[in-house]
Amino acid sequence: QWSWQYEARLNTAARLLNLERKVSVIQTTGEDWDGVALTITTARPNQSTQPAPLRSLAVDLFKPMPISPQPGRMELSRAAPMDTLISSTALEEAQAADVFQRSFADVSATQYLVSFEIPGVVSVAADSQPEILPIDQRQLPVELVTRAFPESERAAYLEARFTLDETLPLQAGLMQLYRDDVYIGRRYEAALQAMEEVQLPFGQDERVRIETRLEPEETRDGGTFRRSAVDNRRATFEVTSFHSEPIDLEIIARLPVPQNSAINVSIDDEATPFDEEDVDGITGALLWQRIAQPAQPVEIQHFYSVSYPEDERLQYQDR
Repeated sequence: QWSWQYEARLNTAARLLNLERKVSVIQTTGEDWDGVALTITTARPNQSTQPAPLRSLAVDLFKPMPISPQPGRMELSRAAPMDTLISSTALEEAQAADVFQRSFADVSATQYLVSFEIPGVVSVAADSQPEILPIDQRQLPVELVTRAFPESERAAYLEARFTLDETLPLQAGLMQLYRDDVYIGRRYEAALQAMEEVQLPFGQDERVRIETRLEPEETRDGGTFRRSAVDNRRATFEVTSFHSEPIDLEIIARLPVPQNSAINVSIDDEATPFDEEDVDGITGALLWQRIAQPAQPVEIQHFYSVSYPEDERLQYQDR
């Protein structure tokens, strides 16, 4: 048995990502492999089951029936960091404009299959213990973006973004994440295709403060002839960066998605215009992009109204 493993080491000062690919090999044949030639192939499919971190917020007319509880956010599991095969000074010696790739294995590829031949010979004991073998490593310049989700939590998260500018994909596997040589966690990463835009999360940005001010929710009659009620939602998000330099900031919030033709959702005139909608393919997700200056709050007014028949009630549900 074998599986892919990755180490992603982010240098925030240089804005460089050192990404190393390894393979973990386990064999239980009952006979030790001593001095064998080993080739790893992508002929075996891998699948990703990672849930989406954000879902659309649906609004429908109330139905008096039990509602199944929604699963909470899955926390990233923690594990002790593996020994790295790269010196910690490798990133410091590189320049931000440089992109390099080093291969520890001989690669042969077709349009549908990639094989990695480990140079020389290797030994793998038949004791169910993994043998970790290096495959290749690459260093990439990245953009750093801090994302905030004020509706759900008061923490902001750092992302490193880059384009996988090469001809071969990276297969799905377990990825260990390091930020400035500090281990922050791991995640299962789905396959990354050549020329794909990649967003890797690197934990909370502790130098960003998020505050949310909610005005009292108000439900009012829409008028005698309209026979409708209006549910007003008014939230002001204030995000402040305490970094010493400006940072790229993205603030994301949701607009309810009607599930019934009798429901109408409208953005109030006083709301802050958004820069993008249906973010990351999530219907109703709105995004505001800002350059956050040090200690200068960024304020977003997320005001909207939901109108519906006055003899009904609304129910909000994550989907």
